[in-house]
Amino acid sequence: IYTKLYAAGNSGIADRATFTRITSSFSVVIDGIFQKLPMTASMIFSSPIPDQVLFQIDSPALLYVSGLVCLTILMSVPFVLIRTNTMVGRRFQNDLALSVWLLPISLLATLIAINFAVRLGLVGVRRYYEPLAICGLLIFYQLATVRATRRALVYASRTVILSFLIYVCVFLPGLAFMPDRSGRLVKTVLGFVPANDVRYNGTSYNITYPDFILYSNKESGKQKLRQLAEADPNALFFVEEYAYFVYDGFCEGGPVPGETLRLFSLPEYWAKAYTSRPVRVFWVVNENTDLGFLYGSSQQVVFSDPVERTKIVRTDFPAGHRFIQNQIAAK
Repeated sequence: IYTKLYAAGNSGIADRATFTRITSSFSVVIDGIFQKLPMTASMIFSSPIPDQVLFQIDSPALLYVSGLVCLTILMSVPFVLIRTNTMVGRRFQNDLALSVWLLPISLLATLIAINFAVRLGLVGVRRYYEPLAICGLLIFYQLATVRATRRALVYASRTVILSFLIYVCVFLPGLAFMPDRSGRLVKTVLGFVPANDVRYNGTSYNITYPDFILYSNKESGKQKLRQLAEADPNALFFVEEYAYFVYDGFCEGGPVPGETLRLFSLPEYWAKAYTSRPVRVFWVVNENTDLGFLYGSSQQVVFSDPVERTKIVRTDFPAGHRFIQNQIAAK
């Protein structure tokens, strides 16, 4: 989470959590949260199929209803667990299952709070829910077997368990026989994005498995930055997806984070920016990013990667160049 915040140019969470930041777009934040709530289904049902089907249908009304259903289930299970303890005369404070179920609730509450605090839609990031996907299976297995509860709830819990078994034993193995979907099996089971495939938001770098190397989605672009920095150590690099390029450093020869490697800043920064000396700048941006504020300067694309959806543009500026006015600054 903090890596994502840093990539967005924000500092810590506490200094961002002020009411002055949330009152102006409260409805927008709420709307975004409710549209992404169906992703919590992976924690509840221990399978990503429900939320993936919903987003394929692409119906806002259905997303809202499904999100409310997921939220209702998430908040209702603790009361069910407390009631089952009461029925057999046990103290719910000692119930391990209740503690386990509080983990998904705590995660969702944290993501919603961050969404309000720093305007990042973390509720809709699926990978945050994956570590807790087993929670739903454990709790519903208890409700289906050893917990004393209503018959309808027992059948519902068994349905959740059965759907999980179908997903693991039938659906995932079936993907191996579908060439256009086999990459999803690699992502789910092996845990990395298939390399050199434009259908996935991954890298074009040649990945071997296992090799005990942590790859970035921009690995080829990162290697290109190292080559460019070795050829021109004084050049500056402004990077849009900053976190993908700095997560483990550059070792030797690469640009230095915070010095020659910098975050691609907001338009407000470039409105006041100018060069104090002649400088070569490499712009490392997504393929659709508009570099219109560089009008009038000679731009050369030195790297383009359709898989990583990244391009690197080289520009050379004289001393005193202003980016917005595109003129020599008065001395």
